[in-house]
Amino acid sequence: MEYSMTHKTGSTSVQNILFRYGDTHGLTIAVPPTEGYLGHPEFKRSLLPKLINPETGQQISYNIITNHMRFNYEEVKALMPFNTKYITLLRNPNQLFESLFHYYNLAKHLNYTSYDNFVTHLETNTTIGKSFKLNLRYNRRLGRNQMSFDLGLNITQFDDMSAIYRFIKKLDDIFDLVLITERMDESLVLLRHELCWTIRDVISFKLNARKQQKSIESINKNIHKILRLNRADHMLYNHFYKVFEKKVQDFGFERMKSELKLLKEETNYLYDECVDQNTLLSDILPKHLYYSPDISRLKPKANSDDICEQLTAIEGFYIDVIRQKQNYLYEKSLRKDK
Repeated sequence: MEYSMTHKTGSTSVQNILFRYGDTHGLTIAVPPTEGYLGHPEFKRSLLPKLINPETGQQISYNIITNHMRFNYEEVKALMPFNTKYITLLRNPNQLFESLFHYYNLAKHLNYTSYDNFVTHLETNTTIGKSFKLNLRYNRRLGRNQMSFDLGLNITQFDDMSAIYRFIKKLDDIFDLVLITERMDESLVLLRHELCWTIRDVISFKLNARKQQKSIESINKNIHKILRLNRADHMLYNHFYKVFEKKVQDFGFERMKSELKLLKEETNYLYDECVDQNTLLSDILPKHLYYSPDISRLKPKANSDDICEQLTAIEGFYIDVIRQKQNYLYEKSLRKDK
């Protein structure tokens, strides 16, 4: 199972589903030795330690890879089993870019006073400020056409229509399922059937969500400017939105309606059972140096079940949990390498 995470699409909520499934079923999950980002400028399998069975000394394959990374199909294919499912998540590019801008406080790093101020200065792709004009990216990872960048499109091809079409065709051949943020519940239903899982397996709470939405008026007034800035992302999103709609139609309206009802009931039940709704975890956690402080985190109720701890676990914490559980496999590998 390979899940290519895209920034600011709600991808951490889907990542939590896959972490939880792998953790519960004793599967091996690819996590980097430190931090949580799997490689830049693109993923390479050499970034991950080999897993060695301490009893037999034989190498163990990874079952799941689901971290933020720059997608590199050939490297992932060489790492994962032949029957791996490839899945990713896309979001409306206008809302994604606005969310990205606020979450990482890009106004400060691009020398603008605010998101609105930045948008009012958009005229063409070549006159939008030095950082974007040269396709430089904040922290080498973040900027225009974020989804296309995350999925491997070269920044020199951001305005090359032929290259973008070839890129989309390649992804269409690779990915078994592309989820859509704006239709997340339907996406989770399709995901569960793609993987032959249960309803409970795909329950998801909103993680890393902003406490309040900002600049909606600016988005609506300046859609044409943001579209021009993120043209590759729009082409990518529009293509896979149509693919998604076809999958929903093939699934069947009544069948989907029934599944959505079950999903909602199970999600509401677990949320009531698990979440301390009087306290946001962000109120008691230190703020990240560059992440927005306007992010809500969920706090599990005291003495709750393991599934509640899993459902509310933030990305970095869950990665550490998995890393610690798999340490005995890494340690054997590291001793052998020495």
